Amino acid sequence: MAMPETIPPTTPSAQVVGNAFVEQYYHILHQSPELVHRFYQDSSFLTRSDSNGVMTTVTTVQVSL
Repeated sequence: MAMPETIPPTTPSAQVVGNAFVEQYYHILHQSPELVHRFYQDSSFLTRSDSNGVMTTVTTVQVSL
């Protein structure tokens, strides 16, 4: 009897991972907002653009200069 071929797991694309994260994040934010902090760590970064399109990054960790 021949051995069945094993198919290596595929790595999901960044789009799939991002969509899953956003779906879970907003589900938790809507259903249990007191738990949304679990998506972040002390070293987490948040990046967004302002009204002029300039990207700004912030973190919860105070950085010494």
